[in-house]
Amino acid sequence: MRAGALLAQARATAAILGEELELPRIQPRGRRSIPVEKLKYSNIRRVGPESLRHFKRTFREALKRHPRRLRASAIVGTDAAPSLLRGLRDDGFIGVRFQFRDRAEPPDLAAPEYRGLLGRIADLGWHVHLHDHGARLPAAIAAIEPFGVNLIVEHFGRPTQALGVNCPGFRAVLAAVERGRTWVKLSAGFRLEPPDAPLRYARKLLEVAGGERLMWGSDWPFAAFEDKVKYADTIAAFHEWMPDPATREKIGSETPLKLYFS
Repeated sequence: MRAGALLAQARATAAILGEELELPRIQPRGRRSIPVEKLKYSNIRRVGPESLRHFKRTFREALKRHPRRLRASAIVGTDAAPSLLRGLRDDGFIGVRFQFRDRAEPPDLAAPEYRGLLGRIADLGWHVHLHDHGARLPAAIAAIEPFGVNLIVEHFGRPTQALGVNCPGFRAVLAAVERGRTWVKLSAGFRLEPPDAPLRYARKLLEVAGGERLMWGSDWPFAAFEDKVKYADTIAAFHEWMPDPATREKIGSETPLKLYFS
C-alpha cells in the first residue's frame, strides 16, 4: 500500500474516532509553533492499552455505527460470560487481547479460569491478540494453540534484545506461523532496541511467513512516545522493512481485510 493510501486511511479512521470521542476540531496553523500546556492526571495510566480503557463505551458505540469499517479486540476478565462475549461480537468485536507484558509474572493459561475463557473464545470463532515479552511466548503459545483459535502476536513478538532472531520466543512464533493459525503484527518498531532490530525481525518473518501471515500496525497513539514518534515515521519504517510495494499491499491491506472482515 502506498504511503498516500495509508495516510488517507489514517485520516479517515482519525475522523471517525474524533467524532465518536468528541475530540475538539483544531484548525491547522501552518508552520507556526503552537504552545502546548501539558496537564497531569492522577487517575489514568499513561502507558499501555489501559490508558484508553476510559473510552471503551465510546469505542463500542463507534463499532456499532461503522460495522463495515471498524473491528476491535476486547480486554475482558476470565469470568466473562458467554452472553457478554456474544454482545461484544454483535457490536463488532472479533477477539480478546491478552495484555501480559505489564505483569511481573504471566498468568497460568492452563488454569481452569483461562481454559474456560479460551473455550468461549473458540466457540465464537474469535482470535487472541497476545502481547508479552518474547521469553514468555513459548509457554503462552503452547497453552493457546490446542483451543484452535487464531493467534495474533504483537510487536514482532518482542524478542529478547541480546538474542534477537535466536530468541526462543521468536523461534516459537516462527514455528507457530508455519502451523497455520498464527499471524504476527509488524508494529511498534520504535519500542525495540537496537534501532535496526525490527528490520532483521521483519526480514526473517517475511522469509518464513510471507505476506499472508503478517500485518502492519502503527501502534497509534504511541503511548509513552507521543513526543518522539509521528504517524509518518511509522509509515517510513514500514517502507524500510518491506520495500516491495506488492508485499506492503498484502501486509498492510489484503491480509488484515481477509482476517478481520471475512
